[in-house]
Amino acid sequence: MARPTKKGLEYFPLDCHMSDEVNLIIADFGIEGYGVLISMFQSIYGDKGYYTEWTTREQKLFSRKVGLDNEIVINIINECIEWGIFNKGKYEELNILTSRRIQDHYATSTYKRTGVSMEEKYLLIDVSDKKHINNLVSDDGNEATTIVSDDKSTQSKVKYSKEKIYRKFKHLSLTISEKDKILETGFTVTQLDNILDSIENYSKNKNYSSLNLTARKWLKKEYGEPKKSEPLNDLTDIPQFVLDKLEGEQ
Repeated sequence: MARPTKKGLEYFPLDCHMSDEVNLIIADFGIEGYGVLISMFQSIYGDKGYYTEWTTREQKLFSRKVGLDNEIVINIINECIEWGIFNKGKYEELNILTSRRIQDHYATSTYKRTGVSMEEKYLLIDVSDKKHINNLVSDDGNEATTIVSDDKSTQSKVKYSKEKIYRKFKHLSLTISEKDKILETGFTVTQLDNILDSIENYSKNKNYSSLNLTARKWLKKEYGEPKKSEPLNDLTDIPQFVLDKLEGEQ
């Protein structure tokens, strides 16, 4: 009898310095809030690996597991969703708890496995460069493909490659090439990710048609014009004290 395919992870990383979002949870709920969050990470990574369902059934079972009142646990997780620790869009759409960071860690940690399955509708990251994830499942349970018609042929062709997506939610998406061009203007990855999270959680984002243009506008509004560092073209651009130090070491 074949051994069942392992899905979850044995361990996950825990930062020494907590993010502002985690500290906000601790500020509101104390050590109980922190404990619930860590227990939820354990449940996600240890079971399905990159998400968990969060319906009434799962809420009651998880509350019993951590030994806290159901209402307290729900309030803590709701606050985690509001602060972006878990993706708000996926929760509202599919009743699951996940995040880009969770999915990225799972996809990276399972690189030695073969035939890793991830459900397409749950994804927040691009896994096209992860060769071990070769069973991307679509809504109908089949391998995810894109069918395109060919006017010069009587048959349909199956297209497996599309432009790589950096971030996607609802009707909006940002390609990796668009992301790279934004970063070339001087903004950081952290700034861009924060803005994309804000756009995703914005209740009126359905009014936007381009995530690329919207992100650029929000970045400038939030952080101002980026400051790009000037390259050192020749020795005249290097500060004199550096030149003196280099000369002294020769």
